[in-house]
Amino acid sequence: MEIEEVLRDIASIERIIRPYEGSVPEVPEGLEHTATVRELLRNPTKANVEKALERVASAEELAERYRGQGPADRVLRLIASIREKLTKAK
Repeated sequence: MEIEEVLRDIASIERIIRPYEGSVPEVPEGLEHTATVRELLRNPTKANVEKALERVASAEELAERYRGQGPADRVLRLIASIREKLTKAK
C-alpha cells in the first residue's frame, strides 16, 4: 500500500537529516514537515493527502537549497517517491 511505503520513506528522511539538526537551520522545519505528514496520513482522506502533498512540496523547497550534497540528494529522491505515491493514493 502506498501510505505504508510513504511512512517508511518519511522515516528514512528523518534518519538522514536528524544528525544535521544542530548544524543545518532547515532541519528542524524539515522534521516538523515529516511529523505533520505522518499525522495527516493516520487518516488518509483525500483532503489529508492533499495537505500532506503541500507539506511535501514545502520540504522539497528546503532540501533543494542543498542539492548536489549527498544527504540532500537522497532526501530529494525520497521526496519524489513520496510525491508519486501520495498522488496515486488520492
